[in-house]
Amino acid sequence: MGREPSNNGGVEDFNRAGAAEQLYRRGQLRHPDIHVSLSDFATHLTSCGAAEWAEIDAERAGDLYLSSAALAGDRGAIAALQRSCSPVVAGYLKPFAGRKAFLAEVGQELWETLLVGLHGGEPRLRRYSGRGSLGSFVGIAAQRIALMSVRRDEVHKRAAIRADAERSRIAGDAELAYIKRRYRATVERCIETALAELDDHSRMILRLYFADGVGLERLGRIYGVAASTISRRLASARRRVSARTRQLLAARLQLTADEADSLWNVLASQIDLSVSQLFRDLPLAS
Repeated sequence: MGREPSNNGGVEDFNRAGAAEQLYRRGQLRHPDIHVSLSDFATHLTSCGAAEWAEIDAERAGDLYLSSAALAGDRGAIAALQRSCSPVVAGYLKPFAGRKAFLAEVGQELWETLLVGLHGGEPRLRRYSGRGSLGSFVGIAAQRIALMSVRRDEVHKRAAIRADAERSRIAGDAELAYIKRRYRATVERCIETALAELDDHSRMILRLYFADGVGLERLGRIYGVAASTISRRLASARRRVSARTRQLLAARLQLTADEADSLWNVLASQIDLSVSQLFRDLPLAS
């Protein structure tokens, strides 16, 4: 005999709809001046991964309701979100207190990251699923942005120091200085092309290491491999960029392979400086 069709799917849908409505009413009570439709709120619950809806308390329901409205562009919700989270954010950014200009930049990037998304990525606020407080979620996001900004600044300072050292090295060599001036722009364009031709993984680890200052140990944790493995991948990516850059130089300047190699030997110190510089304005791969 055939089995009768199960009604579990329908019951589950009914239960989820009931839980969504219950959370919606709780959210409305906590934010009576802010409006978002029940259907939009339920869609938000699903997209953010708030799976155990029935276990979310009234406060977290209010946080989810506020998030949903803010992501929909409700100005009142955005203002309320910023007001309620600002004290928590200040606590997470306490180590950076006294750097007003820096904190202002972090704040601007924070709200753009949360509500709009950077470089075509999704708004990070969509990841808030009601597990923990909304204030802590926003505070952690602010702290990560601040730390990454500090790392970028440190990397750029080191690159500037290397550039100054390089300029000092060639200051007394008129021929070398001439070669650097004449071919610098061409070399940078070739490096940029070589970077663009890399696979996404190689390009990402080069950016994280050279432009964002993420160390080998942390890169290993990010990708689930040993730091030595990341070191080998970085070395391989650099070799590929170097080899491709020499090919491009030979083609663009009509040089033989030996001539391109000779020129690259003079300009090889340019690669790390250029990688750091070129990645400043390039978006992270999504």
